[in-house]
Amino acid sequence: CRANKPVEDPSVGIGIWKGDGSACCYSTTTHAESLRLPVLEGVFRLFFTIEDMNFVEGVYLLTVSIEGRDGFVFDRHAQRYQFVVYTNIKDGGIYRPKHRWVFDHAGV
Repeated sequence: CRANKPVEDPSVGIGIWKGDGSACCYSTTTHAESLRLPVLEGVFRLFFTIEDMNFVEGVYLLTVSIEGRDGFVFDRHAQRYQFVVYTNIKDGGIYRPKHRWVFDHAGV
């Protein structure tokens, strides 16, 4: 990123949307997570890593934004970046929670 003017108390946000834009699957901001960033100026990089996504197979859209605490939008790329999740399991919905199945015939 590049800040042409210093941005004090910035909030960087991400949002992941269903591929048709109909529903937000996940969103967060640095302010929501009580992460205080330094003043943004010049060229900088900020990394956001999803360690265990667990989305079902499908097309998703990514939104990235930088805002001031007062809500002023410095830059927003709304649903601009597309990515695809592929899996071997063809379940439905958006999110695949960690789970297990237990079958107990004796208790029936």
